[in-house]
Amino acid sequence: MGIPRLAGHLQPYAVTSSLGCKAVDSSDQPNDTSPSPSSIIIDGPSLAYQVYQRLFAHHATSLKGLDAIPSYSQIGEAVIAYLDGLETYACNISHIYFDGLLPIHKREIRLARLETSLRDLVKTHDLYPGGFPLSQRASLSSPQPCNRSTESLSITSKLLFYPQVPLPPSHRTIPAPPFLVPAVLDALARSSYASITEIVPGEADTHCAFAAYQSGGTILTNDSDLLVFDTGPAASVAFFKDIDLQYDTAGYPTLQANIFHPSTIAKRLHLPNLHRLAYEIKIDPTVSFTEALRRSKGSSKND
Repeated sequence: MGIPRLAGHLQPYAVTSSLGCKAVDSSDQPNDTSPSPSSIIIDGPSLAYQVYQRLFAHHATSLKGLDAIPSYSQIGEAVIAYLDGLETYACNISHIYFDGLLPIHKREIRLARLETSLRDLVKTHDLYPGGFPLSQRASLSSPQPCNRSTESLSITSKLLFYPQVPLPPSHRTIPAPPFLVPAVLDALARSSYASITEIVPGEADTHCAFAAYQSGGTILTNDSDLLVFDTGPAASVAFFKDIDLQYDTAGYPTLQANIFHPSTIAKRLHLPNLHRLAYEIKIDPTVSFTEALRRSKGSSKND
């Protein structure tokens, strides 16, 4: 999601630091001046897909085809465990936002994603010319995988926060379950996080950005679009895929992440904001960072 290559181009300007402030006593690390976020704002759809992809990759190490798809109940359980882990190792979660009705200009993007999903389904079909094994056919019409051995999955911090196991090539074209996000919303509605979970009018991005602007907190997402929003001088953005559970020299567990401060990055690049830079990268994904930066300042080799 987001603008391809934008986060990669800005990676050298991110700061690797502890995402949380509860697990480590700052008095033990007097030289650590990295600020910890006072609150965490979560992009709900990114959370849902992040947890699903980790469970799916874990299952794919031992299960074939559709049997590797985690059940909706497993996904919901894992999402709650993921949030509990964030609260254990990090600061308080203040908001979890989900998209409501998306604006009309997003229709083309949604149709493109549906076409991608259709192509993936065709590729998956081609991998099984004789049809799916009997154990996998039931999962096509049921939200629960037929293979009951997957129900005993132990959801641990290692599974949720350590580097993700790569998907085998045979599993990469299997699309996510169609009711993934609604299933996560249902799990959240029955949890202690119900009061901070909200389905917002339009896209969740703008609400995440506004909440971060007000609190100076950190947005957790996998959508690079949030690097472009005006989140104020104190707010930051971190990507779920970059979060890693590590232990400091004193043996305390901490969640490390690459933290992006959009306003600080813009100042370092001598730009008023990252809007024009993101635009140049979006319209020409093959452009070098140096050239995109030059164009964003109003100068290009074609001038």
